[in-house]
Amino acid sequence: MTESDDQNMAADTREDQAFERLTRLTSGEVTTGELQALALWRAQSPENEAAFVEAGKLWHSVKPAVERVARQRRGMAAPTSGMPMRMGRRAMLGGALAASAAYLVVRPPLGLWSSLSELTSDYRTVTGQQRRVTTEGGATIELNTRTSVDIRLAGDTERIELIAGEAAITTAVRAARSIVALAGDGQATATDAMFNMRRDGPSVCITCVSGTVLVEQRGVPVTLRQKQQVSYTDAGLGPLVEIDPAGVTAWQQGILAFHDEPLGRVVDEVNRYWPGKIIVANASLAKRPVTARFKLDRLEDAITQIQLVFHASVTRLPGGVVILSS
Repeated sequence: MTESDDQNMAADTREDQAFERLTRLTSGEVTTGELQALALWRAQSPENEAAFVEAGKLWHSVKPAVERVARQRRGMAAPTSGMPMRMGRRAMLGGALAASAAYLVVRPPLGLWSSLSELTSDYRTVTGQQRRVTTEGGATIELNTRTSVDIRLAGDTERIELIAGEAAITTAVRAARSIVALAGDGQATATDAMFNMRRDGPSVCITCVSGTVLVEQRGVPVTLRQKQQVSYTDAGLGPLVEIDPAGVTAWQQGILAFHDEPLGRVVDEVNRYWPGKIIVANASLAKRPVTARFKLDRLEDAITQIQLVFHASVTRLPGGVVILSS
């Protein structure tokens, strides 16, 4: 074996390691120790750093392939189960790309892109986008970031299914049709109301801004009036609470507002609008309280404020991944 062969083998090994580390980073299960090990590995040599940057470019290039597969599969049922895949760099570059993309379209790592059901919905928004839709019956739906909805007409009822994300729904004035908004295994019915519905996986939260809204889950009903909110999950319907709807609907004015919220929750909220993923590496840092207002069109300021207020270290990785640590 020549010296050149040794160098090529070392480069291949380094690139494979870089891709394996990046795959772990985007698995949603990365630990603080692994983040520290990644930082050390990147700092060991310029070659390691360059390999990681190239792996990030390769990983980012998967997104167009994912969306292409989704378009090809439009109208087909998505797989409902499957074991996590470990994809090597060569498999990604080779003929396995299509199969990998088919898996990733169903189970996007870290939520970095939309799932198949979201991509094939009637209306959807991408990261940072908001959109208004008017139904045939005159109701308006304001779609927040990363939101997907389907709309169907069933007799005298317009059925709006919130697949993912958040929507502010306003019924038409003197509407001839009632609105039924479905999310998960529950629904909200209204004829003269304005309400906000948000779905994060199995968790659904409904806030009545004005009028009345009938919320039902598995046959259990609760009526919401102005400034009232209820949530439900797989465990059932939660208690009715009194809230200030201005905070819930601040996104419609391009604002994220927080009052004494833990940093971890603040980052979770900012991530909905961030083109990538922000990770809080330390549990102690994630518990620090935050009171702040961030403009959606200037979210980079949120990173700067967190860095200054909490003296946090900021590590930026390919694909819009930002790691905050103390």
